[in-house]
Amino acid sequence: GHYFVKVGEAFSMQATVRNKGTGSSAATTLHVHFSAYPDLRKRSLSRGSATVGGLSASGTEVVSAAAYTVYQTGGAHYGACVDPPAEEAVTGNNCSSGVSITFVE
Repeated sequence: GHYFVKVGEAFSMQATVRNKGTGSSAATTLHVHFSAYPDLRKRSLSRGSATVGGLSASGTEVVSAAAYTVYQTGGAHYGACVDPPAEEAVTGNNCSSGVSITFVE
């Protein structure tokens, strides 16, 4: 979906982190990213973080992270990326797709 946030208003994100592997995963850090592009791996910047506990195979955890307050109007794509946990084999799926947010007066 497309979201609208008032300039100067604090906002937070909630992301579901899923272990798609067949083994358990170690604890890691989730970062809130924003980018001009829907693909957050493309020139994105980190704007807040949260801890993700270790996950069993196919396990999930819902994580909330505060994002920085934005003080100018305009749009960006926000989403979440997790740092690769120790011994992770597949790292190409560690970012969500970006959600479109427009900041308005």
